[in-house]
Amino acid sequence: MPIRNLPRKTIHKPASGEPRYLGPHRYEPEQIMAAPQNPVILGIDVSKEWLDVNVHGHDDVQKINAKRPTNTLLKRYAGALIALESTNTYHKLVVERAIALGMAVYLIDGYRLKNYADAVGQRFRNDAIDARPIARYVANEYEQLKPFKPRPAQLDPLCTLLKRRASLVQDRVAFDQRLADVKGFPEVNKQLKSLRKALCAAIKAVGEAIKDSSTASVSYTHLTLPTNREV
Repeated sequence: MPIRNLPRKTIHKPASGEPRYLGPHRYEPEQIMAAPQNPVILGIDVSKEWLDVNVHGHDDVQKINAKRPTNTLLKRYAGALIALESTNTYHKLVVERAIALGMAVYLIDGYRLKNYADAVGQRFRNDAIDARPIARYVANEYEQLKPFKPRPAQLDPLCTLLKRRASLVQDRVAFDQRLADVKGFPEVNKQLKSLRKALCAAIKAVGEAIKDSSTASVSYTHLTLPTNREV
């Protein structure tokens, strides 16, 4: 019996993105890949009176009275990454409120931030401009940065003492330079030496307060305590 030439079975090749046919009424389940979303970066330049706020990717800068509650501002950008320059004290309230709302906070050292702004050719003198490089820096580098984690509240007095002592030591170094400039003036040199002695006494007193502080007993593991030899 002659064998008939049967028509070849046509194999359907699915187009790109089309579910693959696996048999009668069976198709490969469609895989939906969620597109990565860029986080909103909120750059905030903090001063005593004002908060300058910039959303990365926008040119406008909002100016907000620092004495007004910032919760409304932060809740408006829920889920955003908060970027601030690390100041002495002004940034603390914003950081506390942002962390309380579960937001990631990035504190940027002012020296590093200024070098970054200079490198990208961005003006840095005007406060209204400062919020932009803060947001831009974190937007470009946040994957390599670590979010700020607040230290235990009981360590705050100890850290304050350490900062004040470091500031006094810097003053003493500057004082020694001034003494070298007036060696030819005995009376002036005598008065300045008396002031230096008082400054050294203050440094020593702060150092003793650090060691005697009940707060200091909480943890010494990550803090470098001064010695009398440094005076």
